[in-house]
Amino acid sequence: MEYVHSKNSEKVEKMCGAGLDPNFHDAHGDSPLTLAVDASDNRAVIVALVGGGAHLDFRNSEGQVNFNAC
Repeated sequence: MEYVHSKNSEKVEKMCGAGLDPNFHDAHGDSPLTLAVDASDNRAVIVALVGGGAHLDFRNSEGQVNFNAC
């Protein structure tokens, strides 16, 4: 999540390539993609997560899917 918050798309891409599950969720029920979509100017991280297999239909703890935040 640190790389998502810091908008470090290169690290996100490397982590996904190394086997990190881009669909895990934090204690608040948010996935890395949910956090990336919520942040402004984070397109490169979003692309890296989707390329790494992030589910676009993931629902957070509030029942929102990533597209609801767009």
